[in-house]
Amino acid sequence: MGKVSALACIVAAIMSGSGENGSAPAQKEVPDGWTVIEEGMARVIYDESEKVFYNKVQVMNRDTSIQCIKAYIEVLKEERRNNSVKMKGKLQRRRAHLLKELSERRKGGDAPAGTEAADEIAAFEKRLAKCDADIGENADGNFPGIRVLEALSATGLRSIRYAQEIPEIKTILANDILPKAYQSIARNIEFNNLDPKRVIASNADAAALMFNSRKPEDQFDVIDLDPYGAPTLFLDAAVQVRKTSFHANKHHLPGNVQGCLS
Repeated sequence: MGKVSALACIVAAIMSGSGENGSAPAQKEVPDGWTVIEEGMARVIYDESEKVFYNKVQVMNRDTSIQCIKAYIEVLKEERRNNSVKMKGKLQRRRAHLLKELSERRKGGDAPAGTEAADEIAAFEKRLAKCDADIGENADGNFPGIRVLEALSATGLRSIRYAQEIPEIKTILANDILPKAYQSIARNIEFNNLDPKRVIASNADAAALMFNSRKPEDQFDVIDLDPYGAPTLFLDAAVQVRKTSFHANKHHLPGNVQGCLS
């Protein structure tokens, strides 16, 4: 994705509104004595006796974050396609070499060696089929999905918006250290009819959670940090659990988007 097209996509999406991915699921009734906040495709509720933190000034920030993540996903899709095409070329060249080798061995009557080469060719055929599948899937937009962490989630509003408005999100972990906030996150996930296995409520210390997610299979594609103060306390942990495949290709996006993703 070029710089101009990525930036144009983000600006156009923000100006056209944040609910462009279709209608939200059937809405639940707001319980008596509760207040509802609606933003984008998300609705969060809280008891009127509760103290809930909702920063209306940051609506534009959340809108922009959604478009930055969408632009990032498009780059990941393109990167995946390109890698599949390169791998397919390598496999095809190797297969051609093996086919030639197999033909020569058969002509020479070397049956055992010919059988071994044939088995290797069959293995390469499977890998080529996988490359074709990857290329086809990504060309159709069937992206395997990304993992997102919102480390300081409060009501869960941002995570719920991400889940509602970015279908490529495979899982999102909405975390907060406060038990009341955790209860609010879980309640709002259910209120928005979201799958709790896709949008996961978590009650943990943010830094400890990230430090304990350093294994490659536990890392995140996107980490959202929105603390009350400076994010300095969390940056070391965040850097260690963010997947790195995109670092070498950040130049594909305009500078303001790079800042969102860094």
